[in-house]
Amino acid sequence: MKDPAEVPRTEPRPTDPQTWVDRHGDALFRFAMVRLGHRELAEETVQETFLAALQARDRFAAASSERTWLLAILKHKVIDHIRRSARDKRLIETVADDKAMAALFERGYWRCRPSQWPADPAATIENQEFRTALMRCLARLPEGLGHALRLREADQLETTEICDILGITPTNLGTLLHRARGRLRRCLDQTWFGREGSS
Repeated sequence: MKDPAEVPRTEPRPTDPQTWVDRHGDALFRFAMVRLGHRELAEETVQETFLAALQARDRFAAASSERTWLLAILKHKVIDHIRRSARDKRLIETVADDKAMAALFERGYWRCRPSQWPADPAATIENQEFRTALMRCLARLPEGLGHALRLREADQLETTEICDILGITPTNLGTLLHRARGRLRRCLDQTWFGREGSS
């Protein structure tokens, strides 16, 4: 993937960089938090994004909005971090060591059936308390599972792109996503949907 900050751009220039934090900081931070799951890392990556954008601002074009341009740079920074992390660690070991799913299934059946989730997912996702619970559950996922799930669900990348970033096979990715979704479901059952009166 080509770094958006390196793509030659023409006039006009973006707004004064001193306004970027006020205008775009919250949106960039939320984007990074969903994909990285750790506050300090998200803040650091957003700072790197602003620095890259400052260095490349003479090449900004109005073909997209300033925020879209900054988000494209941030997405590249996030993927760079995930790729480095995957290279430094054996993500597939997460699959071999994961005992959480074994506790859910026995001979292809649920040991403990998941609770009934609300019929209106759109209303649920708008609930700030639910979003907080979701972020906490995502943060609890082992790094490999979290990266795989976020690249698929948040960035909606294709299998080949995710496998390239993580350095794994499509079979490994399928297993990672299966485990990640199972853990996320169980965590949300325990921390949100399973609460008395939450449904």
